[in-house]
Amino acid sequence: MSTATTPPAVLIICRHFPPANDTGARRPYFLARALQASGHRVSIMTGRHNGTPWNADISGFTVMRFEPSQVQGDLSRIQRLLARLDRSAANGPLRGPFRFLADMTLPVNHSTRWNVDGDLVERELGRPDIIVATGPPWDVLETGHALAERFGATFIVDERDPWNAVIDGVYLKCLNWHGKGITGALRAARMRRTEERILRNADGITAASPAYLENALNMAPRTPARVVLNGILPVEPAPYDAPNEKFTMIYTGRIYEEQDWGAILRALDHILEEYPGTAADIVLELWGSVTDRPDILGSLHEWGARTGMLVARPMMDRDRLAAIGQRADLLLSVICEGNSGQIPLKLMDYMAWGRPILLVGRTKGIQHELIANTRTGSSAATTGELVRQILEAHGRWRAGTTITDRPGPEMMAELRLDEQMSSWKEFILECHARAKRSRT
Repeated sequence: MSTATTPPAVLIICRHFPPANDTGARRPYFLARALQASGHRVSIMTGRHNGTPWNADISGFTVMRFEPSQVQGDLSRIQRLLARLDRSAANGPLRGPFRFLADMTLPVNHSTRWNVDGDLVERELGRPDIIVATGPPWDVLETGHALAERFGATFIVDERDPWNAVIDGVYLKCLNWHGKGITGALRAARMRRTEERILRNADGITAASPAYLENALNMAPRTPARVVLNGILPVEPAPYDAPNEKFTMIYTGRIYEEQDWGAILRALDHILEEYPGTAADIVLELWGSVTDRPDILGSLHEWGARTGMLVARPMMDRDRLAAIGQRADLLLSVICEGNSGQIPLKLMDYMAWGRPILLVGRTKGIQHELIANTRTGSSAATTGELVRQILEAHGRWRAGTTITDRPGPEMMAELRLDEQMSSWKEFILECHARAKRSRT
């Protein structure tokens, strides 16, 4: 706990934190760094690390790591019985009914949430003055809410992504779909009630885009709120000093169901048919692709094997990926159709890498505004536009020229990660001061 002379202690609860290399690790990590630099004691509750490491400096933080648990100690006796029945029925004919009953009566993400003992948290991490919980997954927010009540701490909810889509332009199936038919509708209703309760009890809300914040405020209009973008993180320069052997387009990270990869393949097929010499120069590299739709990724790999124009590359640590991205001739950002409010983390990375961005998709939204305002790229809404943009960029590559319309520093300053983290820290402390006044 803080005193009159020490800054308030902050507990950040997040599913991913370094050395995890997941996209969800960056936002809480740099918030923790900003708070630590201002003298706050910062502790972290997070998951175990698996996969490619991110070698970020985590010295100075007390980090408590948890494994997913199917039966947690805070459940009642009846809830524990139901959780065990749900687990035992996972591959049997009663899986559907037990899972629905569990979803309607147990905590959010009941089969993968952490088994959190508040007494152990206090012994290991101390008693926090402020708790910041950032999702997804949504059980992290529920855990933060429970611990904030236990410790009497200021509670900040960070909606990195929307939990329930209640306005147009923010829906993503991998995040917001709760099932089909009446059971899906009932799950969605329960999830929304849970989110509304947590948001309305929070002392402050942040979100990673203006639309995502509007979505949250639709459920909790009286809660103080602020947009905190993921932000542009400066990278070690790796100059594009000579053309690549092939005209290289790069896409990094997750493949979404809502993206129109068919349009991209149709454009490349058109170039292959009409301009075979040009097609022989072109390669699309997918770096570190993950997806909830392996059929889409499989189709892309099959097309690449047939044409030789697409190759899959492994997950890389952030520094190596930044060096690779700075060698791209085009950085591909593919819009999730229908979602006008998303600002993918990759778009901020692309801006930092300084190579031309091509934004692909029909849905107009904030990504178009950012590209236009920063002069970091162009967009293509149709197959014809995509063909034209690729051919023009290929012509520049063949001529040995690089992008010349670079944004000035002032255009990018507001989007810098350190500016966004400073704003977040300021907002958290404002909410804490307000909460302290209301409790005295």
